[in-house]
Amino acid sequence: MSKRPLSDYPSKIKKMFPRLPIIIIADGLYPTQGFFDICKRNNWHYAVTLKDGSLRLLQEEIALERRLVPNQKGESIAFHKDHRTKLLCHWLSGLEYKTHMLNWVECNGEVSVKNQGVIKGQRFVHITDMELSNTLCVGVSQTGRLRQKIENEGMSCSVNQENTNL
Repeated sequence: MSKRPLSDYPSKIKKMFPRLPIIIIADGLYPTQGFFDICKRNNWHYAVTLKDGSLRLLQEEIALERRLVPNQKGESIAFHKDHRTKLLCHWLSGLEYKTHMLNWVECNGEVSVKNQGVIKGQRFVHITDMELSNTLCVGVSQTGRLRQKIENEGMSCSVNQENTNL
């Protein structure tokens, strides 16, 4: 099997599924000019993890904008049998990165267990080309986290399969 550059795959996918709406969910390795160009050229949406320290100029713009627009936020609370999940998201839109306009969402989540209080806090940051608002920002952040969920479930299945083969 020959190895092809990653840039060959988008044209093949677009050719095979020309009308299929696609959202690329990617980790922090992918927010690059080339990635954004490929998505724009193919009319694909994306939600990409933004690591602290990557895209430094964009991160500086985000820090300035957050002070100017502090009230762009959304919240979600989900109640489960034995715990509660609370998400508070802040978002910005119309951020310039080279030739692209990006939107940013930061979501801080906490899990509270009955009679134990907050047991786990998490922070997720994503950049996207999808529209954001106080009501949409939580959903976009959760979409960006699907990559992590799929990866974790795949790893769990792999480990469980190895354990049954022992």
